[in-house]
Amino acid sequence: MLCVGKRAFIAGVADDNGYGWAIAKSLAEAGAEILVGTWVPALNIFESSLRRGKFDESRKLQDGSLMEITKVYPLDAVYDTP
Repeated sequence: MLCVGKRAFIAGVADDNGYGWAIAKSLAEAGAEILVGTWVPALNIFESSLRRGKFDESRKLQDGSLMEITKVYPLDAVYDTP
């Protein structure tokens, strides 16, 4: 899969231990620009961990570079009626 020049938005990334992270990393390996959305209560923790380098080991790509996350968006949904 080659995604050079493509932008990928992955919703539901709150740490480096889930499907969202794995999907983001696979798309980054293929050359896509990565944007993620995370649940509002987890946003500050995620961004802080990212800045402090907590995810650096799991951000490593096959070529030795780190997966770059261009932007982190807060995601929240409220439903008044089903």
